[in-house]
Amino acid sequence: MNDLIDVKAGLLETLRLPRPDGNGLTTEALAAAVSCDRALIVRAVNELAEHGYRIERTRDRWRLVSTPDIPFAFEFPGRRERIHYFPRISSTMDQARETARGGCADMTVIIAGAQTRGRGRMERIWASEDGGLYFTLIIKPQAHPAEAIKFNFLAALSLVTVLREECRIDARVKWPNDIMVDNGKLSGMLSEMDATGDVIHFINIGIGINVNNDPALVEPRAVSLRSLTGRVYSRTRILGLFLDRFEAGLQSEPDFADVITRWKKYAGSLNREVTVVTLKEKLTGFAEDVDDRGALILRLADGTTRTVCYGDCFYR
Repeated sequence: MNDLIDVKAGLLETLRLPRPDGNGLTTEALAAAVSCDRALIVRAVNELAEHGYRIERTRDRWRLVSTPDIPFAFEFPGRRERIHYFPRISSTMDQARETARGGCADMTVIIAGAQTRGRGRMERIWASEDGGLYFTLIIKPQAHPAEAIKFNFLAALSLVTVLREECRIDARVKWPNDIMVDNGKLSGMLSEMDATGDVIHFINIGIGINVNNDPALVEPRAVSLRSLTGRVYSRTRILGLFLDRFEAGLQSEPDFADVITRWKKYAGSLNREVTVVTLKEKLTGFAEDVDDRGALILRLADGTTRTVCYGDCFYR
C-alpha cells in the first residue's frame, strides 16, 4: 500500500479497531497493518493532523483521540477513488458537470464543505454555510431518459429512510424532492441530465442537507438535524449511509417498479390542499396522487384534474 490516501485510510481503520488495553499501536505495528514503511506512517499522521485529526503518540504508541466532521475521501472504504471533497467551491453541481463530462466513474460524488453559489430548484439559491452536507452524486444508468425522474425519487426515498432511522425524526418527502419535518425544510434536491436520443450520458443529483448548521438565520422556515434534536451528527456517516442505501436500491430494483409506491409511504404533500408554482403558472388544488412517471395529480376547485410534471409545492 503506497498511495498516501490508502495509507491514511488504512491507518484510520486500524487505529479505530477496539483495543482492550487502550494503549494504541507502535509505529512498526501500524506499518505492518497498513503494509508500508515507518516514514510513510509518520507522513500520513502529520497530514491527518493538518486535516484536524488528533493522533497522540506516547512512548512510540499511536492512538486516535478525535476525528473532524469532514467527509474526506479516505473516510469511505471502497469508494475512495470516487469521492472528491472541496472545502469551499461555487457549486457542487457545476463541479459535477465538469467532472462528468471528463469521463468519471459511475457513483462519483462531489462534496463541498461550503458553497458560494449553491443552487436550488427553480433557479433559487441554496444557503450553504459550514456545518451542512452539500454534495452531487453522478450516476450513469443504463436507462431511457424518460425514466430519469425515478432516480430522483429513489434518491429522496433513500435519504428520507436514512434520516428517519439514523436521527429518529419524522422526516417526510414533499413532491417532488424536498424532505420536511413538520413544516420545516430539512433537505432539498436538484438534478440535471445529459442525454442524446435514447442514451443517458449522466444524471447529476445535487443534495443539500441541513445537518449541524443553522439555516434559520437565512431561511426562517428551514430546520437542521441539530435544531430538531439538539444533537451533533456526523456528515460523513450520513453520506455513507445514503450512498449505501441508494446503491442497494439501484442493484435490487433496476426497473424501479415500486420506487414511487414506496416513496408515497413517506409523502407529506399528498391528500391535502397545496399550491404548485411552475415557471409559467400557479395552481392551487387537492394533491390526489403521484403517477408512475413522478408527476403530481392535482384536483382543482372546479373538479378538473391537472397533471404537473415540474414545479414547487407549498402547503401549510
